[in-house]
Amino acid sequence: MIRRYLRAAWIALKLTVRGEHYLPPSPYPQLMLWVREAEALVDTIYRIADEDGLDDAARQKIVVVVDGRQMSMALILASVKYNMQREYPQLLRTRIDHNLTAFYAGNLNDRYRMQRLCEAESRTLFSQSLEHALQTLKQHLEAVPQVESPPKYNS
Repeated sequence: MIRRYLRAAWIALKLTVRGEHYLPPSPYPQLMLWVREAEALVDTIYRIADEDGLDDAARQKIVVVVDGRQMSMALILASVKYNMQREYPQLLRTRIDHNLTAFYAGNLNDRYRMQRLCEAESRTLFSQSLEHALQTLKQHLEAVPQVESPPKYNS
């Protein structure tokens, strides 16, 4: 038994010396794959928008009303990208009681914002390729896999 702890301490020391961190595998691999795909779709939207002349300043000027608040296209895309890069991976790596609930609630917010952006009157400024990319991301956000909570670690 003590060998197991010594081995873990040795590995931790080696990681610390190299300046690395151990990230345990996610108990939700299918959701992690879905998150990576969504992040790639957001990057595609940015690329297409830039090619179409909709730089960040232009995206700031495209405003939609979401629950009574004005939100720019830039803010909506940035929040979705942030969630895909930071929030969702962190939620999916941990085994906290309500992490899946928080994940699905966050996705619901992202879906609603993307829906409002896709329905905006200013979408007439979008090229067909940008419109298609926005619709693809919206559909991807609607198709999040449903998973069960994994068993908890033994205490």
